[in-house]
Amino acid sequence: MLRSALLTLSLVLAHLVNAQTASPPAASGSPQPLIILIGPPLSGKTTFADSISHTYGVPSISIEDLIRDNATELNRLRPTIPSASGPR
Repeated sequence: MLRSALLTLSLVLAHLVNAQTASPPAASGSPQPLIILIGPPLSGKTTFADSISHTYGVPSISIEDLIRDNATELNRLRPTIPSASGPR
């Protein structure tokens, strides 16, 4: 039930964003809005963020982008776990 409600909500919001006429990007003096999209995996958050970004000219950042762009650094910081078959 919750999943269908979230899906319906995301579809309604996507329709509303797509129905709006494209407005010009925010003026350099005005602060850009901070929009946080929360939802279960594969619910369309990235697609919706891309639509908002394209329509209103604001940047979008996803956790997938951050992980992909910083994979080398994340692997370097990952702690090493000693092997179970090693010396005791």
